[in-house]
Amino acid sequence: MKRYRPDFSLFIGDIVNDGTNYADWNQYFFSPGKELLQDTPSFSCLGNHENGGSWYYDFFAFAAPKNYYSFDYGDAHFIALDSTDFINNDTYPDSSGKFQAGNAQYDFLVQDLQDTSAKWKIVYFHYSPYVSGGYQVEALRALCPLLEQHSVDLVLSSHTIVYERSYPLRSGKLDFKDGIVYVVAGGAGAMPEWLLPKREWFTSQSLAVPHFLQVAVTPQQLEIRAIDHQGALFDKFSIFKETDGSKKFI
Repeated sequence: MKRYRPDFSLFIGDIVNDGTNYADWNQYFFSPGKELLQDTPSFSCLGNHENGGSWYYDFFAFAAPKNYYSFDYGDAHFIALDSTDFINNDTYPDSSGKFQAGNAQYDFLVQDLQDTSAKWKIVYFHYSPYVSGGYQVEALRALCPLLEQHSVDLVLSSHTIVYERSYPLRSGKLDFKDGIVYVVAGGAGAMPEWLLPKREWFTSQSLAVPHFLQVAVTPQQLEIRAIDHQGALFDKFSIFKETDGSKKFI
């Protein structure tokens, strides 16, 4: 990752094995990531392995309440959500009944999407609403109509330890005009046994291999490259956007 000189990095939850254990943060994050982290800003969201531990809130200087926030970079707007709050341990993998007005995180998401005028909108959270493997959390699809209404382009998740990219999706169907691409970037390991024997209807590409994503954004194009731990490119796609907001997927 360091060789690609990213402007910043995103970590999509499960940064450590047990977020309540102080030693885990050095073993899994600060020590192996020291060459990257010393001069590369990083952003993250909570995964279930953080266990709501206080160390996450101590180590990252995000705006309060820290488990969800947003920021702009160039032509892109990024929104980090806490899917472990929407789907808590008591109800996992079902909804906690929080996808509605009056929930602080849901209200934040609605207002944030309304306020941004960025050309590209990228949302990231830990649990995967679409993955042809174990640990899919379909309840999070309750967010999809809201994301579609506000023309979100890309949703990044993790949780299942595989790589998977969906076709552009809208209203529960393939939509190559106005759809959202969902990418599972569970790349710190590889669990091929977690993949289903066959791909789901929404799956474009999937592979269980350690990896990271390189994202490049210009006013007209959003490009994602999936690169394995040996530096080999194994998937690539682009979204092109015209001035009227219409999309082309390649």
